[in-house]
Amino acid sequence: MRFLAYILIAIVLSVGKASARDITIAMGNIEPYFIPKQDSGIFTDLVLATFRHMPGLKPKFRFGLTNKVRWNLYEVGKVDAVANIFDSVTADGCRTDELFRFSDVAITRKESKLKLESVQDLAGKDIISFEGARGFFGESYSKHLSADRYFETKVQASQARMLITKRVDVSVGDLFIFLNALQDPLNVGVSPADFDYHPLFPQISTRMAFKDTSLCQPFNEALAKLRASGEYEKIYDMYLKRYNYK
Repeated sequence: MRFLAYILIAIVLSVGKASARDITIAMGNIEPYFIPKQDSGIFTDLVLATFRHMPGLKPKFRFGLTNKVRWNLYEVGKVDAVANIFDSVTADGCRTDELFRFSDVAITRKESKLKLESVQDLAGKDIISFEGARGFFGESYSKHLSADRYFETKVQASQARMLITKRVDVSVGDLFIFLNALQDPLNVGVSPADFDYHPLFPQISTRMAFKDTSLCQPFNEALAKLRASGEYEKIYDMYLKRYNYK
């Protein structure tokens, strides 16, 4: 009888696992938000933590996708969801509450002792930023830039190297991408403490989008639990500590 009971329990457990519904999610390609080799990253960890509060659903990631490819896969129904969608992007299905958070900052070498308290203070500085930054931050940013002293790059990780080698005075961009770039072997001996971080820009949040409109409500409920438990902020703090920022 005991043996039969074990068999029944095993069958119930296996049925429960088999009934979990895979949700295929189109993910990005920028570290440390998406780290395919480790099946992790800040945004990946946020999604995984949220789904842990959604029994019966299992995220299945497609990493390494550019923004254009992600949107295309979502639009034609090759994936069930897309991560990191801005409110300005048109997409069918439903959108979740704000999930992913970016912190764009101006970064200077501590030894330069530059004081940046507003975007106006960027005037007259040699600046490197990410491709499309002018349009992203708008006129309030771009009007203070000098055409011959301002550069944009497709490779955001290269901004740290430009600042370290004193080819620019200021790097404008995402905090975590900068910290991650400091891990490059080329930057050995360089520490986050060697720089000053100037919060000149408001934080920006993005969302998930699901094709199945019935999924947004349970996802939002799960996300609310994640925030209430404190785990949401712990994920961000974990990465800051990993990069010796805190």
